[in-house]
Amino acid sequence: MGKRYYCDYCDRHFKDDSEARKKHLSSSQHINKHSQYYQQFKEPEDILKDEVCKIPCKKFFTSGECAFGNNCKFSHYSSSEIQALGKIVTWRSQTQCEINVEDGRQAQDIINEYFQHPVVTACKEVIYPTWNVTSALKTYENMSPSLSLISPEHITDLNFEKWGFKE
Repeated sequence: MGKRYYCDYCDRHFKDDSEARKKHLSSSQHINKHSQYYQQFKEPEDILKDEVCKIPCKKFFTSGECAFGNNCKFSHYSSSEIQALGKIVTWRSQTQCEINVEDGRQAQDIINEYFQHPVVTACKEVIYPTWNVTSALKTYENMSPSLSLISPEHITDLNFEKWGFKE
């Protein structure tokens, strides 16, 4: 028996020769599976741009299926899904605008400046975050220090020799 070729998109094996591979790669089943796979990685902006100008697919919305799949020239998104995509796109564009600094500096310049000239502020009270730990973990005797609860004293304790050993 000769070599077999496996197509990840279609989840099937076939004879590994150039004619069979060419026939498979040009088949509508493979094209649909390939586009369906890469559709999940598309950005919402690109999906919205493609789908907003299409009219709804009657076959898809009446029966729930379309023979053309992702290659259909009509939209398989409902109007509520398109509105949700629009909200996601506007939210993303707003959050990207908030990242920009008012004085026109780039984020990397601000980070570099901070580490070259750190600003030291005087705080009277330090608020530490709290972690919820189950009672089973609190009573476990042989837990390594890396898994135990962190307290402010642990952070300031720089005795590296005892790390990894429970006293």
